[in-house]
Amino acid sequence: MMEFRASEQLQAVLNAMTGLSDRNCEFLTLRYIEQQSYDTLAEEYGKTSHQIRALCHKALAQLRVLLTKNCQESTRGETP
Repeated sequence: MMEFRASEQLQAVLNAMTGLSDRNCEFLTLRYIEQQSYDTLAEEYGKTSHQIRALCHKALAQLRVLLTKNCQESTRGETP
């Protein structure tokens, strides 16, 4: 199994984020990088905080799928 340094992990996440829709990328950036609250985002986007939470959850799930796919692709051909 491959181990990554923090900088490599960050780069992997940023690379995977390019596979997200602009909207999902924006929500994840605002919520997790800029640390905006669900309430703040809800007010800004005219939604409820529950809707924003659900959108972020779906975006994170999609990001996990992309990260898994990218990791599997990068480890092909490596010998244990």
